[in-house]
Amino acid sequence: MSHLSFPITSFYSESIYRLAEPSESSGSGVSGSWEQLTASVVNDSIIVTVPGVYEITPEGGADDDIATIIGGDVGDEIILQTDGSAELTIKHGVNNIQIGYDFLLSNINDQIRLRKRDATTWVGASGLATNA
Repeated sequence: MSHLSFPITSFYSESIYRLAEPSESSGSGVSGSWEQLTASVVNDSIIVTVPGVYEITPEGGADDDIATIIGGDVGDEIILQTDGSAELTIKHGVNNIQIGYDFLLSNINDQIRLRKRDATTWVGASGLATNA
């Protein structure tokens, strides 16, 4: 099975991420921009509606966990980052997130990219954290 990766190439001040063209060997030809979106943690869950870059607000403004991602379609990719008000831990294996280990987002520069593998499961596509 072949997996595509679309590395982030630059960040524009308009809060739109530009995605790099996939390699010619992938045969996909997919490119474009991702919208900057927001989501809030409620009971260790977030809701996503479309692929995009989600700035996450922790519940109550305190350090928080994300164990469940609700929504999205098979094949969707999302990037999660904290809004900077508190640390977020993406929890592996607690519910529907399978990334191999807990992943800490401790500041606005930390990000993790996830892909919806099947009807319920989100898997890691890539991550970047200063303290991972």
